[in-house]
Amino acid sequence: MKAYSDPEQMRRVMTQMQAAGNIPNVMTWNTLLKACAKPVQMKAVMEEMRAAGVTPDSSTWNILMDASQPADMRGVMTDMQAAGVPPTVGSWTILMRGAGQTQRRRQGGLPGQSRADDGEGESMKAIMREMQTCGIRPNVLTWSTLMNFMHDPDDCREVMQQMLANGVVPDATAWNTLQKTYSSPEEMRGVMAEMAAAGVPPSVYSWTTLATAYPLPKDRRAVMLEMAKTSRVAATTATWNTLMHAHSCPLEMRAVMREMEAAGCSPDVFTFNI
Repeated sequence: MKAYSDPEQMRRVMTQMQAAGNIPNVMTWNTLLKACAKPVQMKAVMEEMRAAGVTPDSSTWNILMDASQPADMRGVMTDMQAAGVPPTVGSWTILMRGAGQTQRRRQGGLPGQSRADDGEGESMKAIMREMQTCGIRPNVLTWSTLMNFMHDPDDCREVMQQMLANGVVPDATAWNTLQKTYSSPEEMRGVMAEMAAAGVPPSVYSWTTLATAYPLPKDRRAVMLEMAKTSRVAATTATWNTLMHAHSCPLEMRAVMREMEAAGCSPDVFTFNI
């Protein structure tokens, strides 16, 4: 089923599955749920699921919550609890992200204004405290989600210290989130050096973020060459898009696209939007 993205195709596979004597389980239904475009469609699938004798689990509810508008996420969690399904660390992390998105929209997403504990409505830090009160320990994704809505490097570093104090080791995502708060190549390289010293190899995302700090195509290409030589990390479509974005001439952009395809990376919607 995962090979398909269209719900109707998935339903046909489920019909074949049942005809062969195999009963769809909660994982089967969750796969179908992920293919639905809107929460209202997901809720209809969950009703079908119950009618078939399959009880939605925490993953089911998290899929629905993740697809919901931030203002509706708390309601989904309440329904989840009412159904006897305890929210997981993933549930709380999704709720935190929704609160961060709401605050960012309210503040216009302006650097220096967004804080994880400012603004009206639920704050991300308040949700994390509530989560801990419920006995759920934040994981590295939870902490990284909190960092992702901060613009100030000092704020991010403070969260990383709290993360370590709670026995959670920052992963590549956490380090990359810190790196994004800097604007100069030198500062970004400094974070990458810290990252490597902590035993976390810089990822392709780290290198791609570094490339964006250079305005000229030749410098971005130099970063890509350095990445391949020192880290033996292959460029992704996002990396090539970053290089393409530095060009202003359509002919040069098309040349980069040809290089991208020759390297085995398929252009995506962002490539064509550039």
